[in-house]
Amino acid sequence: MKAQKAITVLVAALMLCASAAVFGAGQAEPSKGKPVTFTVYFHFTPQEARGIVLRDFVKQYNEQNVGKVTVELSYFADWQPMQQKIRTMVAAKEPPDVFYFNYNPNDLSLFESGQLMDFTPYMDAAWKARFYQSDLDTMSYKGKLLAIPMEQGPVIFYYNKALLQQAGVTDIPRTWDEFFAMADKLKSAGVGAASLFTADDAWHATNLLTYFAGEAGGANVLGGPLNTPAMVQAATMLQKLFEYAAQDAVGGKWAVSVQDFVAGRTAVIADGPWLIGILDGQMKDPTQAVAAPAPRFKMSDPSLVVTDANTPWAASARLSDAQKLAVADFMKAYTSEKVMKNFAVKGKDIFASRLSLTPDEQTQAGTKLAANIQLASTADMRMVQISRILKPAGMNQLPSLVEQLALNKITPAQFAAALDQANVQ
Repeated sequence: MKAQKAITVLVAALMLCASAAVFGAGQAEPSKGKPVTFTVYFHFTPQEARGIVLRDFVKQYNEQNVGKVTVELSYFADWQPMQQKIRTMVAAKEPPDVFYFNYNPNDLSLFESGQLMDFTPYMDAAWKARFYQSDLDTMSYKGKLLAIPMEQGPVIFYYNKALLQQAGVTDIPRTWDEFFAMADKLKSAGVGAASLFTADDAWHATNLLTYFAGEAGGANVLGGPLNTPAMVQAATMLQKLFEYAAQDAVGGKWAVSVQDFVAGRTAVIADGPWLIGILDGQMKDPTQAVAAPAPRFKMSDPSLVVTDANTPWAASARLSDAQKLAVADFMKAYTSEKVMKNFAVKGKDIFASRLSLTPDEQTQAGTKLAANIQLASTADMRMVQISRILKPAGMNQLPSLVEQLALNKITPAQFAAALDQANVQ
């Protein structure tokens, strides 16, 4: 666990009602006395797209507002060591000034520590409108907004149009009835309807399970007991879907499931924007892979997007009032629409804030990434994937239970009961 030497750059002092400047950053009120200073812990490498975008943002921000606030960027090459260091510092009541962390609703020790800054006084209406209220609620604890929602990649559906057309399917299914009608046609054509697997975290299967549960019981369906009618219904649908999976689904891993889609053995895969590079680089004709929202039970139902774990920004409660003001203003600028668009289009990273791309920006992003951004920003509901929010015992049991469900060794009711029991241990 070793950090590289902190990279110190001068950036702007910000004000809460700042007007847009470089990348949407704000102009600061002149500071009195010495510049305000704070340090940001982050892990974006200098080579990856989002790391380049972050450093460019800070550099240009500095050029616009030199000498008023000093921000020190402390770069860590590895995510887990950085997380361990942050938790150690918080436990010692010496948290970093600003840091990026992995949120787990079953481990609220950071929120409970009393060491995190409350952003509530700085969250004006315009800034608040940038986020889903559900995400702000998730980042709140005892009435205080203790973190700013940030990275949260959506899980959406990719379809192979060529395979659908060969099976006589002309339209992307909008409802689950249409989806299973499509699955029947694909099965008759010798093609699996969906890429699924049961080893490791059973990611593709549990993506579908989360969608089924969320659409059956609402976005908060996983926030309490899991032995519910909604979970039983979700397990019933997942068990049915395994009837249309590739032969290697049971016991398979993520790479095998992805290759089933890439090679044309399956026509649908539910995964995130990180899959786009593989599809574009390995599919014979990547233009045949199109991104679309999840089907619904009825078109009148709210639209849902399942996401990966929320990875927000937090700050130290031990900062001075001047530092807190600067940090809040910095985060407001960082989460401005211009900056978030830059991260999405150039940095290939999708964040929790809402985005709306112009036609030119959609072209620059590419059709599949643009679809990810659009769906993540316009869904009526969003919820975190089930494997990211279970307790450790529940997560350990989930893949095995999915496999037993796929093999018809347990019923959907038994699946829900067993998962619920494991998750309370």
